[in-house]
Amino acid sequence: MGEEDWFLGDEAQHKRGELSLQYPISRATVTNWANVEKIWHHSFYQVLRVAPEQHPLMVTEPPLNTMSNKEKMSQILFETFNVPALYLANLGVLSLYASGQTSGTAIESGEGMTYFVPIIDGCPLHQSTIQMDMAGQDLTSYLLQLLTDGGHSVSTGDREYVRSIKEQYCYVALDFDKEKAKTDSPSYAQKVQLPDGQEVTLGQEKFFCPEVLFRADLMGRNDLGIHMKAFQSISSCSPALWKILFSHIVLSGGTGSCSGLRFRMQREISTLVSPTINVKVTRTLQSSGPPLAMGARMSGSSQPRSALTWLGGCPLSESKVRGTHAGAGVDVGVRARHGASLQGCAPQRSRGFSRLFVTLVCLSVFSNFSAKHPCLPHGR
Repeated sequence: MGEEDWFLGDEAQHKRGELSLQYPISRATVTNWANVEKIWHHSFYQVLRVAPEQHPLMVTEPPLNTMSNKEKMSQILFETFNVPALYLANLGVLSLYASGQTSGTAIESGEGMTYFVPIIDGCPLHQSTIQMDMAGQDLTSYLLQLLTDGGHSVSTGDREYVRSIKEQYCYVALDFDKEKAKTDSPSYAQKVQLPDGQEVTLGQEKFFCPEVLFRADLMGRNDLGIHMKAFQSISSCSPALWKILFSHIVLSGGTGSCSGLRFRMQREISTLVSPTINVKVTRTLQSSGPPLAMGARMSGSSQPRSALTWLGGCPLSESKVRGTHAGAGVDVGVRARHGASLQGCAPQRSRGFSRLFVTLVCLSVFSNFSAKHPCLPHGR
């Protein structure tokens, strides 16, 4: 593979001035499978230090993943890495599992895309699943624009620094207009130093930036806000399901962890529904019971929402009934080509699938890390 010619993750960021950046995933879509394979190779052998052929593998996939992507992913993992078993798990479903529920609505907002996934008894309602191309990278771009308009000499080369500022200082205002009036003072400004020594003054940019989730017109886009998309997704389901879907809304993903987002979402959605419907938006792991035999380490814990997907995969991979669902995440067409490998899942349910969560961590490098951190070719 010539891995010495490639740099990934932190090492790539340290050498970003010398190398060209390549992002193999854009808007939750793989654009370069060769680079994704390099990231997987690095994840297995350098990060996890495991032999993939010895571990059944759970792979997270976007809620509206295409069949061609599933087939290509399965082909690489079976034929190149020789994994003995494979399960493709819906991101939204895992996030909901991590909250202690099997029915509700998962709002998965990461780096490139935001998804709204109504789920009943662990089954995503695909006809009501909606995606929105407004997520972390858009907020970073908007903050970069705000800083530039404010007179700061930041460029696209400083994008990673700006992203760090966004994650550390930005928050969602409960009432945008009131917050704007309250903070219209020089005393509200806060100085932040970039790694290159440059100082940036943050004022109202701190809450203007994530406001585009609710008001896309601030970025010149003609689209509904995140609260309207959530309402639209749930309302398209049967009215008999509204009560459960509105009362268990879970925010997950990096952008979903933005400070203040939960309270604003609850307020905005509550104004859109009937007073007889209870709206509850959660932001931490608040388990009310063990729907999937979650175990003590899941109940009552508080973890960042960006980790909900991985925490939700843990009880699924360890569940005793997991063996009955072996291969359920891969379409019949894929199973026909790799039938023996998929059928091999069932006998290993207690030992093999208990190790799924170990290899699941590998995909955080794929789905999350690779969207933010590039795979870089040497000397280009």
